[in-house]
Amino acid sequence: MPKKPIYCHHCKEPILSKEELAVVGNSFIPYHNSCFDSIKHKNIYAFYSGYKTNGIFPWILMILLNSAIWAAFFWLHPPLDEVIVMSAALTGFMLIFRLLSYILYERHYNA
Repeated sequence: MPKKPIYCHHCKEPILSKEELAVVGNSFIPYHNSCFDSIKHKNIYAFYSGYKTNGIFPWILMILLNSAIWAAFFWLHPPLDEVIVMSAALTGFMLIFRLLSYILYERHYNA
């Protein structure tokens, strides 16, 4: 059974490989990398600034935010259980977003 192609939200052309795919935002909109690069600082993405869910940015953000949470633990001395819960929740949310991106789009390109 042939797979249904994934189309770019901007140019309406099919996205042929995982390397061309850019899954963007909380609504998981698929774009070609080149199409998204051309529109990422316009209209709706002007504030969002063009970060891809399937790129490196979510991992960097997760590391930075977890570092801030644990730095607050050592400097401000909040209860350890609250710090662990916040760190686990942040990591869980990032993993859920990454997993949704994979389930919705990226798995269709795996052989």
